[in-house]
Amino acid sequence: MERFNAKIFVLSLLVFAAMFYAIPQTMAQAGGRTVISEKFKYPGYDKDCKLKFMIYGERAETVGVAYKLQNVMIDVVKEDIKSVKDVKDIQGMKLYPIGSDKKTVDKFWKKVDHSRAILFTPKATFETATKLVRGKDEIHLRAREIDVDGVGFDADYNRQIINIRSKVRMVIREVPDRKKMFSKDKDKKTNKNKDKKSGK
Repeated sequence: MERFNAKIFVLSLLVFAAMFYAIPQTMAQAGGRTVISEKFKYPGYDKDCKLKFMIYGERAETVGVAYKLQNVMIDVVKEDIKSVKDVKDIQGMKLYPIGSDKKTVDKFWKKVDHSRAILFTPKATFETATKLVRGKDEIHLRAREIDVDGVGFDADYNRQIINIRSKVRMVIREVPDRKKMFSKDKDKKTNKNKDKKSGK
Protein backbone atom coordinates (compact mmCIF):
# COMPACT_ATOMS: atom_id res chain seq x y z
CA MET A 1 0.00 0.00 0.00
CA GLU A 2 2.02 2.95 -1.32
CA ARG A 3 -0.56 5.71 -0.96
CA PHE A 4 -1.75 7.02 2.37
CA ASN A 5 -4.94 9.10 2.39
CA ALA A 6 -5.05 10.74 5.78
CA LYS A 7 -8.67 11.80 6.11
CA ILE A 8 -8.79 9.80 9.32
CA PHE A 9 -5.42 11.09 10.42
CA VAL A 10 -6.66 14.27 12.07
CA LEU A 11 -3.32 15.24 13.54
CA SER A 12 -1.70 15.45 10.11
CA LEU A 13 -4.62 17.45 8.82
CA LEU A 14 -4.21 19.91 11.64
CA VAL A 15 -0.53 20.26 10.86
CA PHE A 16 -1.06 20.84 7.17
CA ALA A 17 -3.99 23.16 7.74
CA ALA A 18 -1.51 25.29 9.64
CA MET A 19 0.27 26.07 6.40
CA PHE A 20 -2.82 27.59 4.83
CA TYR A 21 -3.27 30.17 7.56
CA ALA A 22 0.39 30.86 8.21
CA ILE A 23 1.23 32.73 5.02
CA PRO A 24 1.46 36.24 6.44
CA GLN A 25 0.49 39.49 4.76
CA THR A 26 4.14 40.59 4.76
CA MET A 27 4.86 37.85 2.23
CA ALA A 28 2.02 38.83 -0.09
CA GLN A 29 2.87 40.09 -3.58
CA ALA A 30 3.13 43.86 -3.76
CA GLY A 31 2.61 45.38 -7.20
CA GLY A 32 3.88 42.30 -9.06
CA ARG A 33 7.18 42.23 -7.16
CA THR A 34 8.64 39.09 -5.72
CA VAL A 35 8.71 39.21 -1.95
CA ILE A 36 11.21 37.09 -0.03
CA SER A 37 11.16 36.32 3.66
CA GLU A 38 14.13 34.54 5.28
CA LYS A 39 14.41 32.76 8.63
CA PHE A 40 10.75 33.40 9.24
CA LYS A 41 8.73 32.51 12.29
CA TYR A 42 5.01 33.21 12.47
CA PRO A 43 2.26 32.26 14.89
CA GLY A 44 -1.05 30.86 13.71
CA TYR A 45 -4.28 31.62 15.55
CA ASP A 46 -7.82 30.32 15.26
CA LYS A 47 -10.89 32.56 14.82
CA ASP A 48 -11.00 33.10 18.60
CA CYS A 49 -7.38 34.36 18.59
CA LYS A 50 -6.14 31.21 20.32
CA LEU A 51 -2.60 30.16 19.44
CA LYS A 52 -2.72 26.89 17.48
CA PHE A 53 0.72 26.54 15.88
CA MET A 54 4.02 28.17 14.99
CA ILE A 55 5.47 27.93 11.50
CA TYR A 56 9.20 28.26 10.92
CA GLY A 57 11.14 28.32 7.69
CA GLU A 58 14.41 29.15 6.09
CA ARG A 59 12.95 31.00 3.11
CA ALA A 60 9.60 31.90 1.54
CA GLU A 61 9.31 33.47 -1.89
CA THR A 62 6.30 34.56 -3.93
CA VAL A 63 6.27 33.13 -7.44
CA GLY A 64 3.18 34.32 -9.32
CA VAL A 65 0.21 33.24 -7.19
CA ALA A 66 2.20 30.66 -5.25
CA TYR A 67 4.66 30.62 -2.37
CA LYS A 68 7.82 28.54 -2.55
CA LEU A 69 8.75 27.50 0.98
CA GLN A 70 12.08 26.00 2.10
CA ASN A 71 12.85 23.98 5.21
CA VAL A 72 9.38 24.38 6.65
CA MET A 73 8.74 23.27 10.22
CA ILE A 74 5.27 23.46 11.73
CA ASP A 75 4.85 23.15 15.48
CA VAL A 76 1.29 22.36 16.55
CA VAL A 77 1.01 23.52 20.16
CA LYS A 78 -0.94 21.95 23.01
CA GLU A 79 -4.39 23.27 23.89
CA ASP A 80 -3.25 24.84 27.18
CA ILE A 81 -0.59 27.06 25.53
CA LYS A 82 -1.85 30.63 25.81
CA SER A 83 1.00 32.73 24.40
CA VAL A 84 3.94 32.65 22.00
CA LYS A 85 6.07 33.28 25.11
CA ASP A 86 5.21 29.73 26.25
CA VAL A 87 6.58 28.21 23.04
CA LYS A 88 10.21 27.15 22.67
CA ASP A 89 11.75 28.33 19.40
CA ILE A 90 12.46 25.17 17.38
CA GLN A 91 13.88 26.85 14.26
CA GLY A 92 16.43 24.43 12.79
CA MET A 93 15.77 21.68 15.34
CA LYS A 94 16.44 18.16 14.05
CA LEU A 95 13.70 15.56 14.41
CA TYR A 96 14.55 12.10 15.68
CA PRO A 97 14.58 9.24 13.14
CA ILE A 98 11.33 7.34 12.64
CA GLY A 99 10.90 4.48 15.10
CA SER A 100 13.51 5.76 17.55
CA ASP A 101 13.74 4.08 20.95
CA LYS A 102 11.64 5.28 23.88
CA LYS A 103 14.54 7.05 25.59
CA THR A 104 15.28 9.18 22.48
CA VAL A 105 11.60 10.01 21.95
CA ASP A 106 11.03 10.94 25.62
CA LYS A 107 14.15 13.12 25.68
CA PHE A 108 13.02 14.99 22.55
CA TRP A 109 9.49 15.69 23.85
CA LYS A 110 10.80 16.88 27.24
CA LYS A 111 12.65 19.63 25.37
CA VAL A 112 9.48 20.70 23.53
CA ASP A 113 6.83 20.03 26.13
CA HIS A 114 4.62 22.80 24.68
CA SER A 115 4.17 20.86 21.44
CA ARG A 116 1.56 18.32 20.26
CA ALA A 117 3.18 17.53 16.92
CA ILE A 118 5.95 18.75 14.65
CA LEU A 119 6.11 18.46 10.87
CA PHE A 120 9.10 19.09 8.62
CA THR A 121 9.56 19.17 4.86
CA PRO A 122 12.52 20.65 2.96
CA LYS A 123 10.39 22.18 0.20
CA ALA A 124 6.72 22.94 -0.34
CA THR A 125 4.61 25.06 -2.67
CA PHE A 126 1.45 26.78 -1.45
CA GLU A 127 -0.95 27.65 -4.29
CA THR A 128 -3.10 30.55 -3.12
CA ALA A 129 -5.89 30.13 -5.70
CA THR A 130 -6.54 26.43 -5.07
CA LYS A 131 -5.45 26.36 -1.41
CA LEU A 132 -3.25 23.36 -2.14
CA VAL A 133 0.12 22.62 -0.58
CA ARG A 134 2.34 20.30 -2.57
CA GLY A 135 5.83 18.93 -2.36
CA LYS A 136 8.00 16.34 -4.08
CA ASP A 137 10.44 15.92 -1.22
CA GLU A 138 10.28 13.91 1.97
CA ILE A 139 7.87 14.78 4.73
CA HIS A 140 8.32 13.93 8.40
CA LEU A 141 5.67 14.12 11.11
CA ARG A 142 6.50 13.47 14.75
CA ALA A 143 4.14 13.27 17.72
CA ARG A 144 4.40 11.46 21.02
CA GLU A 145 2.09 8.70 19.80
CA ILE A 146 3.02 8.48 16.11
CA ASP A 147 5.81 8.99 13.57
CA VAL A 148 5.09 9.27 9.84
CA ASP A 149 7.59 9.59 6.98
CA GLY A 150 6.91 9.67 3.28
CA VAL A 151 7.93 11.19 -0.03
CA GLY A 152 5.80 13.65 -1.97
CA PHE A 153 2.54 15.04 -0.69
CA ASP A 154 -0.60 16.95 -1.63
CA ALA A 155 -2.72 18.70 0.96
CA ASP A 156 -6.15 20.02 0.03
CA TYR A 157 -7.62 22.28 2.68
CA ASN A 158 -11.07 22.50 1.04
CA ARG A 159 -11.48 18.71 0.87
CA GLN A 160 -9.60 18.16 4.15
CA ILE A 161 -7.43 15.47 2.60
CA ILE A 162 -3.71 14.90 2.80
CA ASN A 163 -2.12 12.42 0.45
CA ILE A 164 1.43 11.19 1.00
CA ARG A 165 2.41 9.88 -2.40
CA SER A 166 4.97 7.16 -1.76
CA LYS A 167 7.35 5.39 0.61
CA VAL A 168 5.01 5.86 3.56
CA ARG A 169 6.28 4.56 6.89
CA MET A 170 4.34 4.84 10.12
CA VAL A 171 5.13 3.92 13.69
CA ILE A 172 2.41 4.07 16.34
CA ARG A 173 3.49 3.93 19.95
CA GLU A 174 1.70 3.62 23.25
CA VAL A 175 1.59 6.83 25.27
CA PRO A 176 1.87 6.03 29.00
CA ASP A 177 -0.29 8.96 30.15
CA ARG A 178 -3.21 7.83 28.00
CA LYS A 179 -2.83 4.26 29.22
CA LYS A 180 -2.91 5.44 32.83
CA MET A 181 -6.00 7.57 32.17
CA PHE A 182 -7.76 4.62 30.57
CA SER A 183 -6.74 2.29 33.37
CA LYS A 184 -8.01 4.67 36.05
CA ASP A 185 -11.34 5.11 34.27
CA LYS A 186 -11.62 1.37 33.79
CA ASP A 187 -10.81 0.76 37.48
CA LYS A 188 -13.40 3.34 38.59
CA LYS A 189 -16.09 1.72 36.43
CA THR A 190 -15.13 -1.73 37.66
CA ASN A 191 -15.28 -0.58 41.31
CA LYS A 192 -18.69 1.11 40.76
CA ASN A 193 -20.05 -2.08 39.21
CA LYS A 194 -18.72 -4.13 42.15
CA ASP A 195 -20.32 -1.66 44.57
CA LYS A 196 -23.69 -1.92 42.77
CA LYS A 197 -23.58 -5.71 42.81
CA SER A 198 -22.67 -5.82 46.49
CA GLY A 199 -25.39 -3.28 47.34
CA LYS A 200 -23.07 -0.50 48.52
